[in-house]
Amino acid sequence: MNLIEIEAIVETECAHFWMIASPSGPYSRGECKHCGEEREFRNSLPLTRWDAATEKAKSAAVSGVSPKV
Repeated sequence: MNLIEIEAIVETECAHFWMIASPSGPYSRGECKHCGEEREFRNSLPLTRWDAATEKAKSAAVSGVSPKV
């Protein structure tokens, strides 16, 4: 193995320790404390079927229309 191959192996085997910025919008930027890799993290979970039903009920309550269940 040459030096370039060794560096590639080290980079792929990092046990990331993510330092994630404070929430500001739907995503926050994170940087690994060990290797410096950057990644975006969602600040909320994607809507589930339960959440969608709850949102329909909230919208109906505001508009005064009865939700279809």
